[in-house]
Amino acid sequence: MRLFIAVELSPEAKEEIRETIGGFSKALSGVRGLRLVPEENWHITLLFLGEREKSELLYIEEAVREAARGIKTSLRIVMRSI
Repeated sequence: MRLFIAVELSPEAKEEIRETIGGFSKALSGVRGLRLVPEENWHITLLFLGEREKSELLYIEEAVREAARGIKTSLRIVMRSI
């Protein structure tokens, strides 16, 4: 499975992006092989972990939670698969 650590975007950020890329989408609609990422997959990737075995998932999840323990932020950690 492909794993990465990412920040989810707020609804306000998604709205701004949606408005911005509307023009790009129309202008580039004729470019072969080009596609927009579905909005539900929009995020900011902080760290790409690549293709990993399912057996590594628990270790990676524990390591991420441990690393995030001392960080003072309003962000929350969510583990999910795409």
